[in-house]
Amino acid sequence: MKKFKKRIFPVLILIISVFAAFYRKSPVKVFADEKYYYISGEVFGFSLISEGITVIGLSDVVTNEKTYSPAKDAGIKPDDVITKINENKLKSDSDIDKYIKSGYNELEIISGGKTKNILVKPAKDINGNLRLGIFIRGDICGIGTVSYYDSDGRFSALGHEIYDKEYAKTPIIGGALKEAGITKIIKGTKGIPGEIQGYIKSADTGTIEYGISTGIYGEKKKFDKSAYQKITAAHRGEAKIGKATAISNISGSTESYDIKIVKVIEEKKEKNLVIKVNDEKLLSLTGGIVQGMSGTPIIQNGKLIGIITHVFINDPKSGYGLSIQNSLDNFN
Repeated sequence: MKKFKKRIFPVLILIISVFAAFYRKSPVKVFADEKYYYISGEVFGFSLISEGITVIGLSDVVTNEKTYSPAKDAGIKPDDVITKINENKLKSDSDIDKYIKSGYNELEIISGGKTKNILVKPAKDINGNLRLGIFIRGDICGIGTVSYYDSDGRFSALGHEIYDKEYAKTPIIGGALKEAGITKIIKGTKGIPGEIQGYIKSADTGTIEYGISTGIYGEKKKFDKSAYQKITAAHRGEAKIGKATAISNISGSTESYDIKIVKVIEEKKEKNLVIKVNDEKLLSLTGGIVQGMSGTPIIQNGKLIGIITHVFINDPKSGYGLSIQNSLDNFN
């Protein structure tokens, strides 16, 4: 078997098949005279809008004169990202038809990590529609875990950046929070990360405002804080090696699971905690940390200390976490 060394896997599935669950209160100690947050641990579905439109393939356009792909002739390739057409930023698939015009169009694209501008003259197909000759990817969908809310229903989830299928960072500029249903949990094993499988429901339960290196942030509709247990956030330097608790509803109801913080790396902006799952019930259910658990809140000494973000490929019982203060730095 191939030997893996320090390989990690973001625990959010960035594919169309998706998932989720429900919530009930979990007992945690609260502290006076500090700002309160509301522990979640709920698995939700996410529909994310990325910056620009990703080209996933090239196609020929059938015109009255010939058959060809204008995009291919202009040098556009699969996995290129079109960010602008004629200085107009692209936020959805429909923006291509909205901004494209006859004659030459100036496209801003990101190709191989570099931004450049090219000119493309779209073809008019036999139905009279202007076409570039590309297949594009729609919104990114997946599941993950909401970590916490504030008193107004604003939330933080996932705890890490969003990546595309090639593990390139994908800026998120909007989206929707959705209820989801879990149908199956595939346990993680050495070399193969586990995952939650399920479906996303159609109704939106919240909005996503932005996604950055410490997760995605947004606001839940009709937030009822009385349904959640409030807690204070730990200050920098309070995370310690030793016992901690992960809060998750991956089983269908919200439960507390025993974990251990085995290393604290305060100086890093992400991956501040190294954690290990030692709860037998969670290990029996998932094998450790699985895709879909990204965002699971971590409690230590009665305070919100961090968020589970990654699983180690060579050890599914272990992974990384993000310190709560690094998450809160980007919360507003």
